[in-house]
Amino acid sequence: MNRENSNTGELVVKARTGFGLYPLAEVLVRVISENGAESRVISEVYTDRTGSTPDIVINFEEAENTANLDPKVQRYTIEAEKDGYQKVILHGVEVLAGVKTVQVINMAALPDKAGLRQTQYDREMVMTSDV
Repeated sequence: MNRENSNTGELVVKARTGFGLYPLAEVLVRVISENGAESRVISEVYTDRTGSTPDIVINFEEAENTANLDPKVQRYTIEAEKDGYQKVILHGVEVLAGVKTVQVINMAALPDKAGLRQTQYDREMVMTSDV
């Protein structure tokens, strides 16, 4: 991809577990535009047996992402969820025009039902980019 003349960016999400050692298949991944109060789902895909999503092509002209001043950089929220694992939400993931962005998500298994009590914090992990 040529960044200078491109109006698209690519995103690949890789889901992992076991401190990043093992790929996690069948994770539902949502890419959501960060456009103030009017957020919308750009893509909804599942990871394959290698833990990777297919390439998600993002057209910047259609993204209408007004939260960024640079038209060659767009920010998105990524949600990843799978039964038996903690849901992960990443805010502020940057996708650049003409560049393939790879975002790795490490997912923790939820406590089993054999004696461990779950708390409200066991279900979801939210992270924000330090931009």
